Amino acid sequence: KEATLALISAGNDVIYQWLDNASPAVLQTAAEKGVYAFGNTKDQLEVAPKAVLTSAVKRVDIAIAYMVDLAKQKQLKGQTYSIGLEKPDILTLGNFGDIVPAAVKQKALNTKQQIVDKKVTFDNCKEGGKDTRCVKQATA
Repeated sequence: KEATLALISAGNDVIYQWLDNASPAVLQTAAEKGVYAFGNTKDQLEVAPKAVLTSAVKRVDIAIAYMVDLAKQKQLKGQTYSIGLEKPDILTLGNFGDIVPAAVKQKALNTKQQIVDKKVTFDNCKEGGKDTRCVKQATA
């Protein structure tokens, strides 16, 4: 909660958190202070419906089961696996808050589909001297 208040005091009006048990405090604080937030790990719209725009829903349990299945089939290789939006049972967007305009929601869903269709891809890059992911390719 204190970190959220510090971010809000610094002028941030949208908060993205990557927490598990502490995330409700972040989302509720955002709602109390009239700023927006994104849920994470599960659909957290119900935690703070006036603040949550949407959530990054990640099912790590299903991702692990997927990797176990690959191992059982002797298809698991010694490499890094990136599992993304192409597996919606593992990674997807949660419900959108009522505050999100229909046009913005549709644009987000269209962009999600472009990522699945590999019309928008990402690559490792540096931004501000820090490692991150950048849009590599965007086609119409």
